Amino acid sequence: MNTKEFVRSVYLGDRACKKVLIDGWNRRCCIQVDSISRLKKGTDTWNYYADEDVNDGWLVFTELSSISISPEGPVPNDSIDIVDVRESGDSYEFDISIGSGDEKGNITGVLIKLIAKDISIETNNVFLASLNN
Repeated sequence: MNTKEFVRSVYLGDRACKKVLIDGWNRRCCIQVDSISRLKKGTDTWNYYADEDVNDGWLVFTELSSISISPEGPVPNDSIDIVDVRESGDSYEFDISIGSGDEKGNITGVLIKLIAKDISIETNNVFLASLNN
C-alpha cells in the first residue's frame, strides 16, 4: 500500500483533533484524534465499518523535515481532515485541515502542512497500522 492509499483508508469524518504534539528531537508530529476509523479492506467508502476503530488514536508523522501551522493563533481542537498528500522528493507533503473552536462556538480553519517520510496510526505508544498493513 502506498502513502496515498493508506491515507485514503483512514476515515476521519465527524472526528475531532484532541492534541498536536511536535517532538523535534525524534522528528515526529503526533495528532491525537478522538476516533480513527479504517475503511474495510477492498472498499472505497467507510459505510459505518467500526471493527478497526481506534479511540483516542494518534496519526504519527515520522522523519519530519518541515511543519507549518496557519493562521497563527487559533488552537487546533475540532474537526480534522487530511486534505491532500503529495510526493515531495523522497518524502510526502501532508495538508491537514483542523477546525479551531472558541468558547463562543466560532470555528476557524487551521491548516497544518507537514513534510514527513511516513505516516502511521498508534494508540498509547503502540503501533497499529502503517503503509505496510
